[in-house]
Order: sequence, then structure tokens, then C-alpha cells
Amino acid sequence: GLSAFINQRKLYAAAGDTIVSIDVYEVNGKLVKSYQPSVKAKSFEDDFLFAQGIYFAKIKLENGSIVTQKLMNK
Repeated sequence: GLSAFINQRKLYAAAGDTIVSIDVYEVNGKLVKSYQPSVKAKSFEDDFLFAQGIYFAKIKLENGSIVTQKLMNK
């Protein structure tokens, strides 16, 4: 299982395996931000200071899988 969401201008992600990177895209496919966790962990948190709307997060895990998650920035 993997979950990702935006709450109070922060991006949160949690996975069953170590998170390698998170790329966040606008609905039109434009890359907004790439996050590279500085510490190997199964959870991640960082600022998300972008406009309200819908985004997609492409989350790469250490086991090689890539999961896409829809995000709502309210």
C-alpha cells in the first residue's frame, strides 16, 4: 500500500517500501517539482507551496515499482 496527499501546504507520502523519489506534475503533464528524500525511509514530508488544484505524483520505490497517485491541493 501507498498513500500520498497534500495537507496544509505540505506533501505527505507513505509506502510499504523505501521511497526513492517523487515527481509532481500538473494535470497538463508539466513537471512541477522533483523531491529526492535525503534519508532512506518509507515515509516522506516536505513543503508544497503551489497553487490549489489537482496534481499527480509519480512515486518511485526502491523495489523498482512506480506508483502514480492523484493529489488535491485545497
